[in-house]
Amino acid sequence: MQMGLLVMGDAVQAEKQVAMAEQRQALADAYMLSIGDDSTSESVESDLLVARSSLDARTYDSALRLATHSLATADAEMASARAARLSLANGPGRP
Repeated sequence: MQMGLLVMGDAVQAEKQVAMAEQRQALADAYMLSIGDDSTSESVESDLLVARSSLDARTYDSALRLATHSLATADAEMASARAARLSLANGPGRP
């Protein structure tokens, strides 16, 4: 029995990636605020706005690219904020 791969059209893939990026931005904002950091950068928000506009204009490759970049940026910002918070919590001379 051969299992088929899940195949999504460009529109569906772009829509799902934009939705995931929007959720990740919300998660990142909540997480960063909870540890006393600023919310995600304006570039994350502006990339998502343009990605959403690209979906509306049916330029799915652009929407997918922007959403993917936004996801990576939000993840990097959360990791950076977490590292800064842990460094601060551990204080000088502590690993």
